[in-house]
Amino acid sequence: MRAIFLLIFFIFCNVVYGRPLHYMEEFIDFTYYPLYPKKEDFRRNIFWLEQALKSPIKPADRTDVPTMIKKEYERYKLLTEFYANYLICYNYMKLAGEFNKSVISWHDIYYAEEIGESFNVATFYYQKLQEHWKRVKELEKSLDEYKNLELENMQYIQEILYKVQNRVIDYNYISIREIDNIKVKKETLEKYVKSGGN
Repeated sequence: MRAIFLLIFFIFCNVVYGRPLHYMEEFIDFTYYPLYPKKEDFRRNIFWLEQALKSPIKPADRTDVPTMIKKEYERYKLLTEFYANYLICYNYMKLAGEFNKSVISWHDIYYAEEIGESFNVATFYYQKLQEHWKRVKELEKSLDEYKNLELENMQYIQEILYKVQNRVIDYNYISIREIDNIKVKKETLEKYVKSGGN
């Protein structure tokens, strides 16, 4: 099955790019967000984004950004890596949410084991998110040096950077809060199990 997937992947890459994927930006472009996403969509995106982080960034003359001076290209590289890490965090958060039951009720005692396992999976994904968020924050600090440079065609990523800098977006905070909530929900579930749902 894996061999078939890889064969289709290489054929598709050759149709789109005329060659296998090579640059970070190309792997980022492979992420896809359907209207009603499923767990598999988030896992697939994480896979492509992990590949992106292992790949080089396009040389200055191959980017979608107009001709740049050296400092602009340095900002471009930092923004691209920042965006890849940010998207991984976003996908981990959404994936964790798929396993994180929002409300625990007395009738959940019949599925206590499955719910407990689901909470463990959600916690694992929140922790993976935190690992990548550290890198997001490191890159955010590195980008401070270039804060007076605005790049054309990268307004969306620069807007995300601004929101991260001002803590409008803080996935690390959300993950910590959700892990704490999971602990409380586990305790509630255990109480229901011990009391027989009373």
